[in-house]
Amino acid sequence: SATGASGPLCEIEFELKSGSMDDLIALARRWVARFHLWLDVRTKADRGDQMARRQQTGPVVHACTDSVDLRDKTSADAALRLMVADCLAHLLPNAAEVARDVVVTSEPEHLHQTRVALRRLRSALRNYGAFSSATQASWAIGLKTLFDQLGAARDRDALEGTVLPALLKAGSPPLDLLVPPPAGDPAAALRSRACNQLLLELIGFAQGAPLDVDAPGLKGQLRQRLRHVHRQLRADADAFPTMNDASRHRTRKRVKRMRYSVELVAALWRPKAVNGLLDGLRLAQELLGELNDLMLAERLCRQRVATDARIWFALGWIAARRAALLDQTAVALRQVATAPRFWRRH
Repeated sequence: SATGASGPLCEIEFELKSGSMDDLIALARRWVARFHLWLDVRTKADRGDQMARRQQTGPVVHACTDSVDLRDKTSADAALRLMVADCLAHLLPNAAEVARDVVVTSEPEHLHQTRVALRRLRSALRNYGAFSSATQASWAIGLKTLFDQLGAARDRDALEGTVLPALLKAGSPPLDLLVPPPAGDPAAALRSRACNQLLLELIGFAQGAPLDVDAPGLKGQLRQRLRHVHRQLRADADAFPTMNDASRHRTRKRVKRMRYSVELVAALWRPKAVNGLLDGLRLAQELLGELNDLMLAERLCRQRVATDARIWFALGWIAARRAALLDQTAVALRQVATAPRFWRRH
């Protein structure tokens, strides 16, 4: 490059010149199984530009709220394939940065967005998976396994990036011992054969031809699924003040599933109709996420309080912050429960 920078390049490119997408995917899967290849969607031009700018990592890719181009006449099968394609467009660039050479580590946000994309993909398949007979039950299992493998590293990043700085700002003595040691290797998980075989199957599904023809009525089919998840959240909003931690964690997962399920189909409705519910869901998710981080920090504190008196400050601060968050979250969930249900409008 113009800067004199250089780097190793070892890749094989699979390109469909003729034939079917199924044949291309089958070929790629055989090579993954035999030679332990893994997916990397970064082009040589991308990497060259990155070196020219002396950047260690590529940009973090975020999801767009209404990026799935749906129409009411889109068939249910085609709609699901478009949703999966959108989730993969979010997932694959971030996963490539995490999976890259271990000498150059990715930013924590790449890992966070990889997990967000996996959650969006899992939400799409759980809420709308029945739209296509071509989906496989094994996908949900594989995606959950991968999500869990990346979770320990994400918890560590969350503690280092949010809870510990807040404690220090509040006057706590240094508490680096709270951060758990690294557990598992996210890069290795994303380079594994199992992960890449799964991703290739999902790519094949997303790019495959729909099994049915377009016909009006997609909104009606989406309405049933949105109504079901929202009904669960309305019940959770009523019960939230008396819930235990396990139930609140379940509510957090439902909030995420509802948010991503709405975002994936938002293009079918007017933004003004959708945004009221989405604003409440985003706020509730943020607050529930902070509560989750505090629960993790509290658990780690209680494991060490007998051997380090400094931990008592942290436990007191966590208790106070937790109480405030519970009140704020209850209000946010009530906003979700009472927001206009846009899917009821024509």
